[in-house]
Amino acid sequence: MAPAVTERDTFGLAYAGITLLGGIIGLVKAGSVPSLVASSICAFLIFLGTDRVSRDPKDVKFILGVSVLLTVFFAQRFRKSGKIMPGGIMAALSLAAVVRYSLRLL
Repeated sequence: MAPAVTERDTFGLAYAGITLLGGIIGLVKAGSVPSLVASSICAFLIFLGTDRVSRDPKDVKFILGVSVLLTVFFAQRFRKSGKIMPGGIMAALSLAAVVRYSLRLL
């Protein structure tokens, strides 16, 4: 039996929701199915990490790994395009997640 949820990680849930929303916007504005698929997978992984953190606030390695990967991906995308949306916003949000979850390791 899984441990009970102690407190929902609302930051993580918002992070997953914004990630999914970005893919939906990519689909609507540019017809990008790959954007929707990638954002759905990433949002699902973030949600899984959020669930783990909600059950044990120190269990951050999974969501931290996903956040680091997304930070690198979107920072490179932002550097190439110079566009705030989506690269800059997602790089900043992912970096905030890295900082947030890294602090829990202390």
